[in-house]
Amino acid sequence: MRYPWIPALLLFLLFVQAPAQQQTPSFTLSVQGNYTWSFALGIGDRDALRRANLTPWVPSLRQGFNAAIDGKALDIITIKAKLDSSRGVAFQDFGIFLDAEHWKGVLGNFSLGSQYSFAVPRRTLLGAKLSYLGEGFRVEGLASRSLGTLEVRVFRGERGHMEREFYLADPNRPWEPVPYRVDLRGLYYFQLPAPYVPDFTEVKLTISPDEGLWRALARYGLGYLREIFEEDPERDLDFKVIRDAGADVLLLRNAPKEIAKGWIEDAIRAYNDEHALSGDAEKRYPFVPGSILEEKFLGEIVGFISLSVNGEEHALNTGRRFRYLDLGAEDIVVETLELAVRLPGEDEFSPLPLEGPFSFRLFPEAGILRMDFPEWFFDEGAALKASFDYSAQRTVFLLSPLSGIVPDSERVTRNGKRLRRGQDYAVDYEGGILQLFAPLKEGEELRVEYEVPHGLGTGPQEDFLGFSISLGKGTEFFVFRSAESVQMTPTTPLMPNDHTVAGLRLSGSGESWDYSFIFGGSVNVFPPGKNERIPGPNRITDIAAVTAPDGVYIVFSHLRGISVFHEGVFSAYWEGRRVRDLLYMPEEGVLLLAEGGTVTVVDLSRSFPFDWRESYTELHLYREGLGGSGEGALGREALALAADGTWVYVATERGVIRLPRADLRFLPEIAADEERWRAWKKKFLVIWLALPAEETPTALVATAEGLYLGTDRGLYLYHNGTWESVAGITGPVHALLYLREPIPDFAAGLYAATSAGVVAVRDGTGEIVEGGREALSLAVVGNTLYYGTENGLYGPEGGPLFGITAPVTALEGEGAILWVGSEATGTEGGKPTTISLWEVDLSRGAVTEYPATVNRVLPTDPGRFRDIPPEGNTDRGVLAQFTWSEHWKGGNLRWYVRTSTPGYEPIDRPSPGDNHNVGFSLSQEL
Repeated sequence: MRYPWIPALLLFLLFVQAPAQQQTPSFTLSVQGNYTWSFALGIGDRDALRRANLTPWVPSLRQGFNAAIDGKALDIITIKAKLDSSRGVAFQDFGIFLDAEHWKGVLGNFSLGSQYSFAVPRRTLLGAKLSYLGEGFRVEGLASRSLGTLEVRVFRGERGHMEREFYLADPNRPWEPVPYRVDLRGLYYFQLPAPYVPDFTEVKLTISPDEGLWRALARYGLGYLREIFEEDPERDLDFKVIRDAGADVLLLRNAPKEIAKGWIEDAIRAYNDEHALSGDAEKRYPFVPGSILEEKFLGEIVGFISLSVNGEEHALNTGRRFRYLDLGAEDIVVETLELAVRLPGEDEFSPLPLEGPFSFRLFPEAGILRMDFPEWFFDEGAALKASFDYSAQRTVFLLSPLSGIVPDSERVTRNGKRLRRGQDYAVDYEGGILQLFAPLKEGEELRVEYEVPHGLGTGPQEDFLGFSISLGKGTEFFVFRSAESVQMTPTTPLMPNDHTVAGLRLSGSGESWDYSFIFGGSVNVFPPGKNERIPGPNRITDIAAVTAPDGVYIVFSHLRGISVFHEGVFSAYWEGRRVRDLLYMPEEGVLLLAEGGTVTVVDLSRSFPFDWRESYTELHLYREGLGGSGEGALGREALALAADGTWVYVATERGVIRLPRADLRFLPEIAADEERWRAWKKKFLVIWLALPAEETPTALVATAEGLYLGTDRGLYLYHNGTWESVAGITGPVHALLYLREPIPDFAAGLYAATSAGVVAVRDGTGEIVEGGREALSLAVVGNTLYYGTENGLYGPEGGPLFGITAPVTALEGEGAILWVGSEATGTEGGKPTTISLWEVDLSRGAVTEYPATVNRVLPTDPGRFRDIPPEGNTDRGVLAQFTWSEHWKGGNLRWYVRTSTPGYEPIDRPSPGDNHNVGFSLSQEL
């Protein structure tokens, strides 16, 4: 069924108009609104229903409520509210107001006025504010939480500014291809033999529907697309045409392989539509994006595609490069273009030399830059940076389309003049869109300050406190504090900002003059730019040598995915996943990955096994086996794997799950049958065995003696239906190794890498066999046991061996080769900067190191951070300002003196910097 039919079986839709009024001698309350209920039942494709927030055969009851409330009590309390359950907290309007002789207050939504703009901007708050008015003084305090985060956007009339950098490789991820439109090699281009006439010259893509194409598609399991390409062998493309040196040049706005991929994906969708396929029956794009196999396939398909210009064919793979760059905007203002280059081998940009081998030409209307640079420039490290203005006349401005804008929080100025809503502009608060009634003119500036509701990545909420004392009309002391409300965990990337501003304001006036003096200070702990916590180090968690039809693959798991070594080349897969453990099962021809909330089964039965999407079958443990997604994050990670002749065991923080080993090879077949798949998951994705203690599993191994479980506090054996603690092991167990045959100095049996060293387990007791240092990993190659430590690789003769001194967290033997994985290192107390892998050929004593630039493993752990100290990450500063005004009939004079130190920062506003200025204004009616 392509489109599910959802019988929205509306058993009832109750619409209750509820005007009501309650009145007593001292209390009046008026409520008007409605409450709605709806009932729906979804039947059809599970994925499509999920997009409609429905589950097959699970009833859904939905409710809605909105109301307007007005009330008054005791003549001093007023209640006003407008509530709508379909909108967020920031879009509700609620207030209880107190208005007594000496007491004034509000509980609910309120705004902080502009009288403290030098200390804190106008804020929309939710909380309480209370004032006491005494004889000659006023005391006011507030405790609240901000409804949003202040944002400031500046737009210039008819112009926008843009910077664009072109490079050959991203220094942080040099193994990834550069996005086509910022690739320093430029756009693919074709010189046209005849002039291009818009709306007359026909430009399209064609594909050769011949036997060569059909064979190529069939080799990759896409032979079914033949009928689609035979029916429609043409399609449009995105291109630009410029006139250069007397000839028209056609530029491809997408790379040929991107064009081929888009065409294949569209053809798959067309096939699904043609045959009404949905759910598990749908055909899907078969390749892992960015994989070697995908690159090979797309390269073949590009060879069958041509660019047709008025019927004249140009093979798509014959386009040339190294000449034209797309600046990303059109109608460039020529005089604003600035170019800078970074030469190969250099670290900094410098202005493009006006003389010498570098020349360029700008095509401003198309936004294309022609570069005529020497060949030697296009080498490692080279880059070009372009900065320019472009024409951008408009009246509609997207401010916060995802989160919306806190109502009434905007402040809009045009060339410094305040604009009025409804008169000069309109704003859609929920859509986050502002529309001017008159477009900006050349040279005009539009400044918009607004608050974005908390949520959807806008940052944490802020607790906002304030206190002020006014003595008469001339003296006021105030203090405000804004502190981000964050529950700090190891995964929190930023330190919470805590910003306090305090000050004194003196003011006075006479018949024709007035003055004010302000002195303030600010302390800003962890301001933006100084609040990033230090990421933890990434580490290799396990290594496995696996076999596929096209040879041996070495798989390195780490906290950001897996890196696979094959035929001298590393490839990255499963990026963004925290892979904790690997389990290779050669008889079944599968590799298991233990990761966050999932065990992934990789089918190794095909060549390029990691490049095929269908090679991966995911078992979502936290959805099925651990009580649903509403029970928090604890236990959602699969931490360790082991297997015996019958079962595969998965250790999580909530217990051990076991899966039938015989089923692993046939999981794709089982998953293809929805009912069978549901029954299988219900039967096996459950906690089979509780943990022996409230400890975190770290390692698992199945032996003839039973199931051994290593944790962060010890080692346990599950035997004859009970857990037994292994005596002599009290610290964390990092790895377990079961030695089936004895080797010199080491008897057969279980060995554990622990905080005390390498421990042999015999008759339920641990005995240290290699002590004096903490062991992190274990492996046997030939007749030698190797183990990793914080200080490098060790063996029976000590260490560190082979010059490897980094923390060794994973080892694997493959024939006479020892593979070594490490934890990332960096400067002491700083961010991890490098992580290496080593291939040690023990037969020759040869060592090959693969650094991060080669092994495709990033050195940081994005899921673990550590704190930074306030020292060195706090801004402090002071502000002093004196203002004097004189007034006379038809005119006035105002002058001021202001000074501030670099560390002074108003709350939620950028620092004015080291600012010292004097200014005045004079006006006179004529």
